[in-house]
Amino acid sequence: MERTKILETSLVLTTGFLLIYLLTQNELFLYLAFAFGITGIFIKLLAKYIAIAWFKLADILNYFMSKIILGTLFFVVLFPISLLYKISNKDKLRLKKSKDSTWIERKHSYSASDLKNIW
Repeated sequence: MERTKILETSLVLTTGFLLIYLLTQNELFLYLAFAFGITGIFIKLLAKYIAIAWFKLADILNYFMSKIILGTLFFVVLFPISLLYKISNKDKLRLKKSKDSTWIERKHSYSASDLKNIW
């Protein structure tokens, strides 16, 4: 792992603990910020292991949070829209099967001007 990534991780953790300290006024977070800052600067091997653990935690959170966010999006946005659409009983997509065919017959004769700007 590159030294810059290790220092970035140490800086992020230090800044995060300082922010939590400012919000909660709990001195434990101030000491943790100081410890992670000193570790990132002076103890390179320990800082490397902390960075590796931090990135592994990010990978684990990424695996679970993507599923939670997409599931929440589905049930909060898409599922109610589909229920409202089904309640309205409109068949705009013409998905209900008819007895004859689902083919729609258009009475349109094509000309050269239809093909000039097709998009």
